[in-house]
Amino acid sequence: MLELSADYSWAYFNIAQIYWELNRTQDAMVMLSKTLEKNPKDIEVRKLMAQILIKEAKLDEVSFVCSLLMHSAYFVCE
Repeated sequence: MLELSADYSWAYFNIAQIYWELNRTQDAMVMLSKTLEKNPKDIEVRKLMAQILIKEAKLDEVSFVCSLLMHSAYFVCE
């Protein structure tokens, strides 16, 4: 499916969510990065990235992702 629709960012996001649920956080982050390449303004992607980074205790990176989210009209990071 991805080979046929390589620009379909939701396919990458859905795979990332599956990886997240399987606790394969590195694979999830790879898919989320691919999603952002196709759709850099995707708020849902950044929210999932923040969740993964929190779980991985990468607080500096969480801060960066949250700052990007706070500049969005759609989401406020608390």
